[in-house]
Amino acid sequence: RTKFTNRYTATPAKVTLSASKELSGKTLTDNQFTFLLTDLQSNTVTEAKNKADGSVTFPELTFDQAGTYKYTLSEKNEAQQGYTYDSKSVEATVVVTDNGQGQLIAETTYGNGLGATPPTFSNAYHDYGTSYEFTSSNATPLPDEVKQLLPTDATRYNAGQEVTAMQPRQTSVTLKDGTWTFDGYTPSNKQTVTDKDLVFVGTWTFKPVSKSSVTYDFTNVDPNSPAL
Repeated sequence: RTKFTNRYTATPAKVTLSASKELSGKTLTDNQFTFLLTDLQSNTVTEAKNKADGSVTFPELTFDQAGTYKYTLSEKNEAQQGYTYDSKSVEATVVVTDNGQGQLIAETTYGNGLGATPPTFSNAYHDYGTSYEFTSSNATPLPDEVKQLLPTDATRYNAGQEVTAMQPRQTSVTLKDGTWTFDGYTPSNKQTVTDKDLVFVGTWTFKPVSKSSVTYDFTNVDPNSPAL
């Protein structure tokens, strides 16, 4: 008697998980941010980079057995200067079933109430400027010759950077009525960027020209006095 053995093998299911990226404060570029797909043991299964249009597509996953598979999607914080990263994690559940016709079927849902909609990760970029002001240490108004020495800085800085103030191109201005001397910046010549633009205030002191004093010695001369 001949024995026939049949084996049933269903075609594997293929799934592509995805996400989207939003960036405020700057234009998003290709491959700018990295996204991780990890398993329940926090092992990295695969990763993906964003496109300039904000789309994030992970490499295709293949499932050759029916079952429920869970993953976590997150963004890798690569500490790029000036950027605030989205710290959330979103669970992705893939349910694989056999349709009985030789095909495994996969259905994907995302956590956080998203359903079939892939998650969006939002980042922001911030940079800050530096401005300069001059002030007089007394009531004497600053002349134009001093005001025109005010530095300008077009550089943009990120939080955490230390900025050293630019010095005026000359620190002493002599005019016909006196001399102006630059005393320095307050609160100091260095500031660290936090969450706002920096302002350096430079102080100038005016010293007027000393007026010459003349001493007169009056001698009373009596015409009747005999000559010496």
